[in-house]
Amino acid sequence: MSLKSVRPKNAYVKLYSEDGSVGYYQEDDISGEHSLVSIEKAIRIAKDNRKLHKRRHYMSLHPNPDDRYRLRVHTVNKQFERYSKGEPELAIGRNYDESMTHKCAVEALSRMRHMKFIFVGDCKHKPLEFDFTSVRKEPCLNLPNSAMYYPDLLCTFEEDHEMYDKWGGKLAIEVKYKHGCESYKIEDFMFHNIPVLELIIKNDTFRQFPAERPDWPEERLWGPELVEKHINDLISYFEEGIYVTLIVNPISTRVHHCQRRCKTDPLTSI
Repeated sequence: MSLKSVRPKNAYVKLYSEDGSVGYYQEDDISGEHSLVSIEKAIRIAKDNRKLHKRRHYMSLHPNPDDRYRLRVHTVNKQFERYSKGEPELAIGRNYDESMTHKCAVEALSRMRHMKFIFVGDCKHKPLEFDFTSVRKEPCLNLPNSAMYYPDLLCTFEEDHEMYDKWGGKLAIEVKYKHGCESYKIEDFMFHNIPVLELIIKNDTFRQFPAERPDWPEERLWGPELVEKHINDLISYFEEGIYVTLIVNPISTRVHHCQRRCKTDPLTSI
């Protein structure tokens, strides 16, 4: 009988200075012993505070600190895994994008409730308009297979929409700037009936954040005013139509059964 390897759900935390030269274990205020952190908290820190995340090293549970090895945060399997020296750490969901271009696009979409999607290069799909009941930015999705993802946006819509039965009243939106969705994430979303639309932002276009364009002088300063202006400009542009690619197009069990009945039972087509 083979044994299943169970990865740790907790780890010790070693906090380093910003230059990485000095590190020390965080201690419990009551016991004074090295404190533990859960994988859930580690994932949340990696998502919400990248600066702090880079200073935190997660260490194995060996009682002797000298024998501990470094762990990395694995969000798909929701566990800590051994970190090999020289190997790049996994970012949150393996596709974290710290660019202002990505952040502004996600923020702009999160402020909208009415969206019109135009499908790039796909004449089969007519434009779809939605009046969303909710638009959640970077929610945590815990799937039944224990995988954890943070889609850029998760939207819900009412039963009277034509896509409600097929998509179950929800859809995810991913903004592609530096990279797109990985294959394993697409497969997981397909398996769990979560439709995904991908918005692509290319370099040197007006949808790119001004300070990240090639012609922006390095010495030129910018602040919150430019960020807010760019977000508002994106909203104005998106209100005319959002050009997307349908990368996950699942079909609900109810619609699948209905389609099978329509093909096998001639009375249902009358």
